[in-house]
Amino acid sequence: MIATFRARLVGLSVSAGLLALAACPRPGDAGTEPAESTEPTESTTGRDTADTDSPPTLDGICGTAGLRFTDLAWIPSDARLATSLSLDDDDALGAAVALLATLASDPESTLPLIAAMDYRQLGLQLGSLRPTLEVLGSAPAELVEILGPDNQLVWAWPSDCPADQVSARLLARWQLVPRADLEHPGVRVAPSSDRFPFDLVTIGERHILLTRGGQGRAVAKWLGDSDDSPDAAPASALADLKAAPIRSVLVGEWLLTGTAGSGPAAVRTIRVTAAEVELDAKPWPTP
Repeated sequence: MIATFRARLVGLSVSAGLLALAACPRPGDAGTEPAESTEPTESTTGRDTADTDSPPTLDGICGTAGLRFTDLAWIPSDARLATSLSLDDDDALGAAVALLATLASDPESTLPLIAAMDYRQLGLQLGSLRPTLEVLGSAPAELVEILGPDNQLVWAWPSDCPADQVSARLLARWQLVPRADLEHPGVRVAPSSDRFPFDLVTIGERHILLTRGGQGRAVAKWLGDSDDSPDAAPASALADLKAAPIRSVLVGEWLLTGTAGSGPAAVRTIRVTAAEVELDAKPWPTP
């Protein structure tokens, strides 16, 4: 148990490395491998030859702006943390992020250490994710972060940007080449490089995921093997929370109530607006 806790504590520190996403390209990226194949992707099937022969546009928004996840059933049932961020109002989100960091610093909240660290770093992670969204031409209305039982860290957002344009942007900016995951049709994984230290996963033309370098295929398998049920604890608990700039759920045996002999809590919920925090459906701090 102690060894597992230490491994997760060390592993979470890489989330602070999301600051590297905003960094300029670094030297030493020669020798990028060519793509596996040139077969038509889902996004090019059925298009005119003239359309497929012309280079994709790399400026501006790619796909539909303002997308939200239609459901959260894709979140694995064994996820330990799931956080949804609404990007509709930057000011409201910024205020909510600050309130969440304050909650995470309060020992009376009895949040698990890993969750508290993640909440305190949320503002830094968001600031570093935005340049990546801009490069990919993504302008979603929602971001979701999940932490898994085996130290998985995933940021996900909905996107209907054609796969060939996502690939072109990755290649042009970071020299990353997405490769098909043969075990999971429609999934492509772009391994990390010296220029971009995270794996990027696309699921059809529906989701884009960002995870730690070297974890892309494992994360694809984790999501692909999940029970895909809206009734799974993380998905259902998050969906049940009323809309807010930040909604988050903590699930599993790592939760401690802080009360001796009471045992672990099954689910804890956090809802944050620009002005208030609800912890386990109650105002925080207690009036």
